[in-house]
Amino acid sequence: MAEEYYQPDSRWEMHGITSKELHKEHAVIKGYFHEGVPEDVVKEFTTTEYLMAHAYYYWPMYDEALTKSIFTVEVAIKLKAIQNNIPLKFKTKKGKKRDRRLVDIINDLFPNESYSEFLDELHKIREHRNMKAHPKHHGFAGPNGADHYIRYMVNTLNKLFWSEKKFIAYNKEVEKISPRLKSLNDGVLKLEDKERAYLLAGLNSFDIIGESLVISVLPMRVEYHSSKEGFNSESPKILSLRKYHVTMKECTGYLSDGSTITISVTDKLENINAKEERDTYIEQLNDSQKMVFYQSLNVQTSYEMIKVQYDYYRQKY
Repeated sequence: MAEEYYQPDSRWEMHGITSKELHKEHAVIKGYFHEGVPEDVVKEFTTTEYLMAHAYYYWPMYDEALTKSIFTVEVAIKLKAIQNNIPLKFKTKKGKKRDRRLVDIINDLFPNESYSEFLDELHKIREHRNMKAHPKHHGFAGPNGADHYIRYMVNTLNKLFWSEKKFIAYNKEVEKISPRLKSLNDGVLKLEDKERAYLLAGLNSFDIIGESLVISVLPMRVEYHSSKEGFNSESPKILSLRKYHVTMKECTGYLSDGSTITISVTDKLENINAKEERDTYIEQLNDSQKMVFYQSLNVQTSYEMIKVQYDYYRQKY
Protein backbone atom coordinates (compact mmCIF):
# COMPACT_ATOMS: atom_id res chain seq x y z
CA MET A 1 0.00 0.00 0.00
CA ALA A 2 1.23 3.48 -0.89
CA GLU A 3 0.35 4.81 2.57
CA GLU A 4 3.32 3.01 4.15
CA TYR A 5 5.67 5.50 2.48
CA TYR A 6 3.83 8.48 3.95
CA GLN A 7 3.75 7.58 7.62
CA PRO A 8 5.88 9.80 9.89
CA ASP A 9 9.05 8.11 11.14
CA SER A 10 8.61 7.82 14.91
CA ARG A 11 12.35 8.30 15.49
CA TRP A 12 11.87 12.04 15.00
CA GLU A 13 9.92 12.14 18.25
CA MET A 14 13.24 11.76 20.09
CA HIS A 15 14.00 15.29 18.90
CA GLY A 16 10.60 16.64 19.86
CA ILE A 17 9.42 16.65 16.23
CA THR A 18 5.83 15.44 16.15
CA SER A 19 4.42 17.18 13.07
CA LYS A 20 5.41 18.18 9.54
CA GLU A 21 5.40 21.82 10.60
CA LEU A 22 7.89 21.18 13.40
CA HIS A 23 10.01 19.07 11.05
CA LYS A 24 10.19 21.86 8.49
CA GLU A 25 11.07 24.40 11.18
CA HIS A 26 13.78 22.40 12.93
CA ALA A 27 15.12 19.82 10.45
CA VAL A 28 15.04 21.46 7.01
CA ILE A 29 18.12 23.62 6.40
CA LYS A 30 17.23 26.15 3.71
CA GLY A 31 19.80 27.30 1.22
CA TYR A 32 20.41 31.06 1.39
CA PHE A 33 22.82 32.24 -1.30
CA HIS A 34 24.19 35.55 -2.55
CA GLU A 35 23.72 36.61 -6.16
CA GLY A 36 27.15 35.33 -7.20
CA VAL A 37 26.22 31.67 -6.59
CA PRO A 38 25.21 30.10 -9.95
CA GLU A 39 21.61 29.06 -10.46
CA ASP A 40 22.70 25.47 -11.11
CA VAL A 41 24.21 25.32 -7.61
CA VAL A 42 21.04 26.75 -6.06
CA LYS A 43 18.96 24.12 -7.89
CA GLU A 44 21.28 21.34 -6.75
CA PHE A 45 20.89 22.44 -3.14
CA THR A 46 17.11 22.63 -3.53
CA THR A 47 17.18 18.85 -3.93
CA THR A 48 18.97 18.68 -0.56
CA GLU A 49 16.11 20.65 0.99
CA TYR A 50 13.53 18.23 -0.39
CA LEU A 51 15.49 15.24 0.86
CA MET A 52 15.54 16.75 4.36
CA ALA A 53 11.82 17.47 4.14
CA HIS A 54 10.93 13.94 3.04
CA ALA A 55 13.16 12.45 5.74
CA TYR A 56 10.13 13.14 7.96
CA TYR A 57 8.80 9.84 6.57
CA TYR A 58 12.10 7.95 6.64
CA TRP A 59 14.93 9.05 8.94
CA PRO A 60 17.89 7.71 6.83
CA MET A 61 16.97 10.09 3.99
CA TYR A 62 18.52 12.84 6.10
CA ASP A 63 21.92 11.26 5.50
CA GLU A 64 21.20 11.29 1.77
CA ALA A 65 20.55 15.02 2.11
CA LEU A 66 24.01 15.43 3.63
CA THR A 67 25.55 13.39 0.81
CA LYS A 68 23.74 15.51 -1.79
CA SER A 69 24.99 18.73 -0.19
CA ILE A 70 28.58 17.45 -0.30
CA PHE A 71 28.30 16.51 -3.97
CA THR A 72 26.76 19.93 -4.63
CA VAL A 73 30.04 21.44 -3.41
CA GLU A 74 31.85 19.29 -6.00
CA VAL A 75 29.53 20.62 -8.73
CA ALA A 76 30.17 24.16 -7.47
CA ILE A 77 33.95 23.69 -7.53
CA LYS A 78 33.80 22.60 -11.16
CA LEU A 79 31.53 25.50 -12.13
CA LYS A 80 33.93 27.88 -10.39
CA ALA A 81 36.79 26.31 -12.34
CA ILE A 82 34.94 26.91 -15.62
CA GLN A 83 34.42 30.55 -14.61
CA ASN A 84 38.16 30.88 -13.97
CA ASN A 85 39.16 29.09 -17.21
CA ILE A 86 40.64 26.17 -15.30
CA PRO A 87 40.41 22.95 -17.34
CA LEU A 88 38.34 20.03 -16.04
CA LYS A 89 40.01 17.54 -18.38
CA PHE A 90 43.53 16.70 -19.53
CA LYS A 91 45.02 14.80 -22.44
CA THR A 92 46.89 11.57 -21.92
CA LYS A 93 50.07 10.74 -23.83
CA LYS A 94 47.84 8.86 -26.27
CA GLY A 95 45.74 11.97 -26.85
CA LYS A 96 42.68 10.76 -24.95
CA LYS A 97 40.78 13.17 -22.71
CA ARG A 98 40.39 12.27 -19.05
CA ASP A 99 38.77 14.02 -16.10
CA ARG A 100 41.22 15.86 -13.90
CA ARG A 101 41.37 14.93 -10.23
CA LEU A 102 39.25 17.09 -7.95
CA VAL A 103 42.27 17.70 -5.71
CA ASP A 104 44.15 19.33 -8.62
CA ILE A 105 41.19 21.49 -9.64
CA ILE A 106 40.83 22.78 -6.07
CA ASN A 107 44.55 23.55 -5.85
CA ASP A 108 44.39 25.47 -9.14
CA LEU A 109 41.41 27.48 -7.92
CA PHE A 110 43.20 28.73 -4.80
CA PRO A 111 46.98 28.68 -5.44
CA ASN A 112 47.71 31.77 -3.35
CA GLU A 113 48.95 31.16 0.20
CA SER A 114 46.45 33.68 1.56
CA TYR A 115 43.67 31.21 0.70
CA SER A 116 45.33 28.32 2.57
CA GLU A 117 42.69 28.06 5.30
CA PHE A 118 39.79 27.91 2.83
CA LEU A 119 41.82 25.50 0.69
CA ASP A 120 42.13 23.18 3.70
CA GLU A 121 38.36 23.37 4.23
CA LEU A 122 37.68 22.39 0.63
CA HIS A 123 40.09 19.46 0.85
CA LYS A 124 38.36 18.20 4.00
CA ILE A 125 35.04 18.32 2.16
CA ARG A 126 36.69 16.52 -0.78
CA GLU A 127 37.87 13.77 1.58
CA HIS A 128 34.37 13.46 3.01
CA ARG A 129 33.07 13.32 -0.57
CA ASN A 130 35.43 10.41 -1.32
CA MET A 131 34.12 8.49 1.69
CA LYS A 132 30.55 9.09 0.56
CA ALA A 133 31.39 8.02 -2.99
CA HIS A 134 33.01 4.79 -1.80
CA PRO A 135 31.03 3.62 1.24
CA LYS A 136 32.26 0.54 3.09
CA HIS A 137 29.05 -0.19 4.97
CA HIS A 138 25.46 0.93 5.41
CA GLY A 139 24.79 3.35 8.21
CA PHE A 140 22.83 6.46 9.10
CA ALA A 141 22.80 9.04 11.84
CA GLY A 142 19.86 11.28 10.99
CA PRO A 143 20.14 14.88 12.16
CA ASN A 144 22.75 14.10 14.83
CA GLY A 145 25.38 16.47 13.44
CA ALA A 146 24.23 16.26 9.82
CA ASP A 147 22.25 19.49 10.14
CA HIS A 148 25.41 21.21 11.38
CA TYR A 149 27.41 19.92 8.42
CA ILE A 150 24.72 20.92 5.89
CA ARG A 151 24.80 24.48 7.26
CA TYR A 152 28.56 24.31 6.76
CA MET A 153 27.97 23.34 3.11
CA VAL A 154 25.74 26.41 2.64
CA ASN A 155 28.47 28.63 4.11
CA THR A 156 31.12 27.00 1.90
CA LEU A 157 29.06 27.42 -1.27
CA ASN A 158 28.60 31.11 -0.53
CA LYS A 159 32.30 31.65 0.20
CA LEU A 160 33.38 29.68 -2.87
CA PHE A 161 31.72 32.29 -5.10
CA TRP A 162 32.99 35.37 -3.33
CA SER A 163 34.53 37.89 -5.70
CA GLU A 164 38.30 38.24 -5.67
CA LYS A 165 37.83 41.73 -4.21
CA LYS A 166 35.85 40.32 -1.29
CA PHE A 167 38.42 37.58 -0.66
CA ILE A 168 41.25 40.14 -0.63
CA ALA A 169 39.38 42.40 1.81
CA TYR A 170 38.53 39.44 4.07
CA ASN A 171 42.10 38.10 4.13
CA LYS A 172 43.49 41.58 4.79
CA GLU A 173 41.22 42.05 7.80
CA VAL A 174 41.96 38.58 9.20
CA GLU A 175 45.71 39.18 8.85
CA LYS A 176 45.35 42.49 10.69
CA ILE A 177 43.20 41.16 13.54
CA SER A 178 44.92 37.80 14.10
CA PRO A 179 48.20 38.98 15.73
CA ARG A 180 46.32 41.47 17.92
CA LEU A 181 43.97 38.82 19.29
CA LYS A 182 46.90 36.44 19.76
CA SER A 183 48.75 39.06 21.80
CA LEU A 184 45.60 39.82 23.79
CA ASN A 185 45.11 36.13 24.49
CA ASP A 186 48.58 35.90 26.04
CA GLY A 187 47.32 37.85 29.05
CA VAL A 188 44.76 37.13 31.77
CA LEU A 189 41.47 38.38 30.34
CA LYS A 190 38.26 39.82 31.70
CA LEU A 191 35.04 40.50 29.82
CA GLU A 192 32.76 43.38 30.69
CA ASP A 193 29.23 43.79 29.36
CA LYS A 194 26.23 45.84 30.45
CA GLU A 195 25.38 43.43 33.27
CA ARG A 196 28.65 42.29 34.80
CA ALA A 197 32.35 41.53 34.44
CA TYR A 198 33.87 38.06 34.50
CA LEU A 199 37.14 36.29 33.82
CA LEU A 200 37.92 34.38 30.64
CA ALA A 201 39.95 31.21 30.37
CA GLY A 202 40.88 32.41 26.89
CA LEU A 203 39.86 33.17 23.30
CA ASN A 204 39.24 30.06 21.17
CA SER A 205 38.85 31.32 17.63
CA PHE A 206 37.51 34.19 15.57
CA ASP A 207 36.15 35.03 12.13
CA ILE A 208 35.00 38.07 10.20
CA ILE A 209 31.38 37.49 9.21
CA GLY A 210 29.84 40.31 7.23
CA GLU A 211 30.78 43.49 9.08
CA SER A 212 31.16 41.76 12.44
CA LEU A 213 34.02 40.26 14.39
CA VAL A 214 32.79 36.93 15.75
CA ILE A 215 34.84 35.59 18.68
CA SER A 216 34.53 32.38 20.63
CA VAL A 217 35.46 33.05 24.27
CA LEU A 218 35.71 30.65 27.18
CA PRO A 219 34.24 32.01 30.44
CA MET A 220 36.22 30.77 33.43
CA ARG A 221 34.47 28.58 35.99
CA VAL A 222 34.49 29.56 39.65
CA GLU A 223 35.00 25.99 40.86
CA TYR A 224 36.44 22.84 39.32
CA HIS A 225 36.06 19.22 40.29
CA SER A 226 36.55 15.94 38.49
CA SER A 227 35.96 12.23 38.97
CA LYS A 228 36.68 9.01 37.09
CA GLU A 229 33.53 9.62 35.06
CA GLY A 230 34.53 13.10 33.93
CA PHE A 231 34.64 16.70 35.08
CA ASN A 232 32.72 19.95 34.83
CA SER A 233 34.13 21.28 31.57
CA GLU A 234 33.77 24.87 30.42
CA SER A 235 31.56 25.85 27.46
CA PRO A 236 32.40 28.50 24.86
CA LYS A 237 30.36 31.64 24.34
CA ILE A 238 30.06 33.31 20.94
CA LEU A 239 30.21 37.10 20.65
CA SER A 240 29.33 38.93 17.45
CA LEU A 241 30.78 42.45 17.65
CA ARG A 242 29.86 45.30 15.36
CA LYS A 243 32.02 48.43 14.97
CA TYR A 244 34.78 46.50 16.66
CA HIS A 245 38.21 47.82 17.58
CA VAL A 246 41.10 45.52 18.50
CA THR A 247 44.49 46.36 19.97
CA MET A 248 47.17 44.21 21.60
CA LYS A 249 45.56 44.80 25.01
CA GLU A 250 41.85 45.33 24.38
CA CYS A 251 38.95 44.38 22.13
CA THR A 252 35.72 46.41 22.09
CA GLY A 253 32.53 46.33 20.06
CA TYR A 254 28.74 46.46 20.08
CA LEU A 255 26.28 43.58 20.31
CA SER A 256 23.11 43.52 18.20
CA ASP A 257 21.15 45.16 21.05
CA GLY A 258 23.55 48.10 21.06
CA SER A 259 25.28 47.20 24.33
CA THR A 260 29.07 47.44 24.60
CA ILE A 261 31.44 44.52 25.12
CA THR A 262 35.02 45.00 26.29
CA ILE A 263 37.64 42.27 26.55
CA SER A 264 40.83 43.46 28.19
CA VAL A 265 43.94 42.31 30.02
CA THR A 266 43.64 42.41 33.81
CA ASP A 267 46.63 42.70 36.13
CA LYS A 268 44.77 42.13 39.40
CA LEU A 269 46.61 39.53 41.46
CA GLU A 270 43.41 37.67 42.40
CA ASN A 271 42.54 37.29 38.70
CA ILE A 272 46.02 36.11 37.80
CA ASN A 273 45.89 33.56 40.62
CA ALA A 274 42.47 32.33 39.48
CA LYS A 275 43.81 31.77 35.94
CA GLU A 276 46.85 29.90 37.29
CA GLU A 277 44.61 27.67 39.43
CA ARG A 278 42.46 26.90 36.41
CA ASP A 279 45.45 26.03 34.23
CA THR A 280 46.87 23.85 37.01
CA TYR A 281 43.56 22.02 37.25
CA ILE A 282 43.47 21.33 33.50
CA GLU A 283 47.09 20.18 33.57
CA GLN A 284 46.44 17.55 36.28
CA LEU A 285 43.69 15.86 34.25
CA ASN A 286 44.58 12.53 32.70
CA ASP A 287 45.08 12.24 28.93
CA SER A 288 41.58 10.88 28.32
CA GLN A 289 39.93 13.73 30.23
CA LYS A 290 42.04 16.32 28.41
CA MET A 291 41.12 14.81 25.08
CA VAL A 292 37.41 14.91 25.93
CA PHE A 293 37.73 18.50 27.13
CA TYR A 294 39.50 19.83 24.04
CA GLN A 295 37.42 17.81 21.58
CA SER A 296 34.21 19.03 23.22
CA LEU A 297 35.48 22.60 23.16
CA ASN A 298 36.41 22.38 19.47
CA VAL A 299 33.10 20.77 18.48
CA GLN A 300 31.00 23.28 20.41
CA THR A 301 32.98 26.22 19.04
CA SER A 302 32.78 24.93 15.46
CA TYR A 303 29.04 24.31 15.73
CA GLU A 304 28.30 27.77 17.07
CA MET A 305 30.58 29.60 14.62
CA ILE A 306 29.02 27.80 11.66
CA LYS A 307 25.55 28.62 12.94
CA VAL A 308 26.41 32.33 13.24
CA GLN A 309 27.71 32.38 9.66
CA TYR A 310 24.63 30.51 8.38
CA ASP A 311 22.32 32.94 10.24
CA TYR A 312 24.15 35.81 8.57
CA TYR A 313 23.30 34.44 5.12
CA ARG A 314 19.76 33.60 6.24
CA GLN A 315 19.12 37.16 7.38
CA LYS A 316 20.83 38.77 4.40
CA TYR A 317 19.49 36.59 1.57
